[in-house]
Amino acid sequence: MDAKLKFRYDNDCLPQAIIMTEALKEKNVEAKVMLIYTDKWCHAVCMYMYPKGQNQLWVWDRFWKSYRIIAWKDDPNGIAKEWMKKTLSDAKLNFAVFQE
Repeated sequence: MDAKLKFRYDNDCLPQAIIMTEALKEKNVEAKVMLIYTDKWCHAVCMYMYPKGQNQLWVWDRFWKSYRIIAWKDDPNGIAKEWMKKTLSDAKLNFAVFQE
């Protein structure tokens, strides 16, 4: 399956995640865009480490804002599963990837 979200007028999560990621990077915060695919929806979020040197992983999206997540920072599936628990999603995770 192609790991890309298509931009539609009603799906602005990808540009929002990109904007947030770039803004954090300008402040020297480690950040990545992450794409989440489930059985019901696909979504783009921003994964970031803040504060610097504190090993705290956060996930931001335009609806839920920021949640602190406990997962390995290089494991997009683990991060997505934990974020979905925080946001009370009943969808089943198919996979998640970092968009480089």
